Amino acid sequence: SEDQAQERVELEVPKALGDIFESLAGAIYLDSGMSLDAVWRVYYRIMNKQIDKYLKSIPKSPVRELLEMEPETAKFQ
Repeated sequence: SEDQAQERVELEVPKALGDIFESLAGAIYLDSGMSLDAVWRVYYRIMNKQIDKYLKSIPKSPVRELLEMEPETAKFQ
């Protein structure tokens, strides 16, 4: 809905924060004997509120939104 679209905020996340996030996942993965389940358990505890909020209102890609607004104009070859 339009209200939900207005709630979305674009944030500029520092590259270093992404690097830390990725490094932590790699460290957990290696230390756990290459267990993706272990990585998920740790990250879910950290991010469960954000994940649950995202899953309630998954944003559409801009391409999908355009295609849904004007489906007859899409031409694929």
